[in-house]
Amino acid sequence: MMKMAIKWQWLLKKHWAKIVGFLITALSYVLALRLDLFDRVYHFTTSFEPVELGEVIPALLVLLIFMVWYMSDRRKRAEKLRKEQEEGYIAQLTASKSQYETLLRNMNDGFVVADRDEVITFANRRLSEMLGYVDGELIGKDVNSLLDRENRNKLRSETEKRRFGQSSAYELEFITKDGGRFPAIVSAAPLYDEQGEHVGSFAVVTDIVEMKSLQRQLKEQAEDLRGKNKIMDDELSTARKVQQSLLPHKHPADSGLEFYVRYLPMLAIGGDFYDIIEIAPGVTGVLISDVGGHGVQAALITMIIKTMVEAMARQSKDPSTMLTRINEGLVDMFPDESPFITAFYIVIDAVSGKAVYANAGHPYPLLLRKGCGELKELSADGLFWGGYAQAEYQNQELDLKDEDIVLLYTDGLYRLVNEREEELGRDTLYAIINRSLGLGPKELVERILANIDEFTGRSLELDDICILAVKVNLSQEATFFEPS
Repeated sequence: MMKMAIKWQWLLKKHWAKIVGFLITALSYVLALRLDLFDRVYHFTTSFEPVELGEVIPALLVLLIFMVWYMSDRRKRAEKLRKEQEEGYIAQLTASKSQYETLLRNMNDGFVVADRDEVITFANRRLSEMLGYVDGELIGKDVNSLLDRENRNKLRSETEKRRFGQSSAYELEFITKDGGRFPAIVSAAPLYDEQGEHVGSFAVVTDIVEMKSLQRQLKEQAEDLRGKNKIMDDELSTARKVQQSLLPHKHPADSGLEFYVRYLPMLAIGGDFYDIIEIAPGVTGVLISDVGGHGVQAALITMIIKTMVEAMARQSKDPSTMLTRINEGLVDMFPDESPFITAFYIVIDAVSGKAVYANAGHPYPLLLRKGCGELKELSADGLFWGGYAQAEYQNQELDLKDEDIVLLYTDGLYRLVNEREEELGRDTLYAIINRSLGLGPKELVERILANIDEFTGRSLELDDICILAVKVNLSQEATFFEPS
C-alpha cells in the first residue's frame, strides 16, 4: 500500500497538469450531456432557429472553461520547453567556456588578451611562467610595463595595425619579473565586441629563447669558421704560390721549341703538373702528370714529383728509365696507400727532329702536322705510377718535322660536362682540335678552351685542367709563354 501511495504521489506531482486537464475535459463532457448541449448546438447550427439565451450560456461557459485551460496548458508547456532549451544552451556554453579556458591555460605557448589601452585582462599560466610571474599576477598590468623603450615603440607600431583590423606576427623581447630578457614571437589579432567595435587584442606568445641561443651559437661558429677559413685561404694562397713557383717560367735556351701552356686547377692548388727540362743543348724533356684527387694532398705529391724529375732527368735521357725510377720511388714512399698518378714524358732533339717518349697510364698526346689534315695519337702503354713496383715502361720513337705541334693535356680537358650532364668526351675534343689545325701554339690552346667553354656553358670545372702545346721550330729560336 505504501508503494502504491508513493507511486500516486509521484504521478500527481509529475503529471498534475495533465490530470487536471483530463478531469476538466471529462467534467465538461458530462455536463454537456446532462444539459443536452450537443443536441442544442446541432439543432442551432442546422436549423438556424432562434434559441433562448439561457439555453446557450451553459454551453458557452463550458467551452470557455475548456479554452482557458487549454491555452494555459499550452503556455506552460511552451515555457517549460523554452526553459529546458535555455538550460541546455547555458550548459553547453558553460562546458565550451570551460574547455576553452582549459585549452588556453594549458597550451604550450603563452596567450594574452589586452584591452584598447594595452591592459592585460587575461593571461594563461604558460605566459606567467615565461615571464616569471605567478598565475593570475599579470592581470591588470600594462603590457608596456613588460617592455623596454625599443620594444614599446615596436608594440605601439603593431598595435596601430590592430585598430585597422590587421593581424601581424613580430618579435618582442619582454622583461621578466627578475629583470631578465625573454625573446618571443608574438602573433596578434584584433578583438571585437558584439557590436563589431574594436575593444582590444589577443595574441599567442611563442618562446624563442632556445632558438635565439642556437642563433648565437651558429653566429659564433660562423665567425670561428670565417677565421679558420681565412687562415686556410692564406695557407692555400701560399701553397699556390709555392706550386706555381715549381712550374717552369723559362724555356731552355736554343731548344728549337715554342711552348704555350694553360694550367687551370679546380681549387687554389691542384694535382696537375708539367715540367720542361733542358737535358742537353738542343735536347729538351717535357713531362705532364696528373695526380688523382684535388687540393693540398695532390699538390704535395706534385712537389715530390718535381723534385724526383729534376734529380733523374739529367741522369738519363731515356724516358722509360726515368718513369720506372720515379714509379719505384713513389711505391717506396707510399707503401700502404698508393696514389693514382699518370704521366707522359717525351724527350725532343730539336736538331735532329728525333723524339722518344713513354707513357704511365696518361691520355695519349696528339701530333698535329701542318698540311696533313689529321691528328695522330702518340700511343704508348704503361701502368700508372705508384701502383706496382715492378711496372715496366716501353719507349716509342717519333720523327718530327718543322712546325709540328705536340699537344699534351690531362683528362680534365675532356671530362667536363655541360648543363645537360653531357660529357665533352675525346671524340668531341678531337673534332675541336681538327677544326683548329694550322694555328700556332697559343692560338691553338685558346681556341680549344673557347670551344670547350661554349660546350659547357662556362660551368664549373669538375677536374684540374692542364694543356701544353709544343711546336717544333727546327730553324728558329725557341720562345716560351709563361703559364697563366
